[in-house]
Amino acid sequence: MTVSGGKSVVGVCCLLLCLALAGCGAGKSGGNTTAARTTPSGEVIQDRLGRYKVGNSYEIAGIVYQPREKYQHTETGHASWYGPGFHGRLTANGERYDQGAMTAAHRTLQMPSIIRVTNMANGRSVILRVNDRGPYHDDRVLDVSAAAAEALDFKHLGITKVRIDVLGAASREVAALARKGSTVASLDAVRLRAATRTPPAAQRAPQPTPSVVSRDVQVASAVPGGPGGVVGSDETFIQAGAFGEIANARSLQRKLEGLGAVKIEPTFSNGRRLYRVRLGPYPEFETAEGVLREVVAMGLQNAKLVVIR
Repeated sequence: MTVSGGKSVVGVCCLLLCLALAGCGAGKSGGNTTAARTTPSGEVIQDRLGRYKVGNSYEIAGIVYQPREKYQHTETGHASWYGPGFHGRLTANGERYDQGAMTAAHRTLQMPSIIRVTNMANGRSVILRVNDRGPYHDDRVLDVSAAAAEALDFKHLGITKVRIDVLGAASREVAALARKGSTVASLDAVRLRAATRTPPAAQRAPQPTPSVVSRDVQVASAVPGGPGGVVGSDETFIQAGAFGEIANARSLQRKLEGLGAVKIEPTFSNGRRLYRVRLGPYPEFETAEGVLREVVAMGLQNAKLVVIR
């Protein structure tokens, strides 16, 4: 969310500084200039209904984001949190932000959707409802409420690496309610039921949850405790990393040579040349999965299986 247009330059700078110290406020963006609605005790006055929204593509700092409806989606990256500066103001889907509620902001997921967020540093996980857009820092994939940051035990740090899993059944349920213009309490009741049904991260058995990233590529993460991978007869590779500098790619290639054939593949992403470091292909999924775990054990937590059709 952006700061109201009527603020002075000094006020804006002070607000942004406070938000940055809170973890992520400077990364929020949106068109909200509506005043906050709270009681004298600080409780949010939810005077609006929750509504369903996907939205059109939009551009922030030269990057174009395309929101999409997704009921099977997994990603990893860094999460931050936002709080006092937005408490009681409107979120991107029209309800009011409550820093004490278990909610989150995502750049492209439909609103509302129900997600499981796992702090990869300590294994803690929570069930959140996506009701806002953001963050817009290059190195972050999620903004969570102050309460969620406390539950995940990273509020004091400001940022942590997380895993995001969309809960398909709960997300469909909450979307159906939001399309009818339900109350925020009704939408959050879906999240609470999902939290009751969802076992803790340590008890969940690894399951393959591929996320389609192009017409002919599927990706699955295999960090410890994450999903296994994509099963199929297509070519399976391990992507260990992608770099803007060829020297960095070659350095990683040398590091991985003991695990088998490693190659560097030039590619383009958002108009920028990248060099992907890949191992494989592997004829059997079990073989690729075993090597991937070795790669992850070497400290390459973002390594993933890639199946090319």
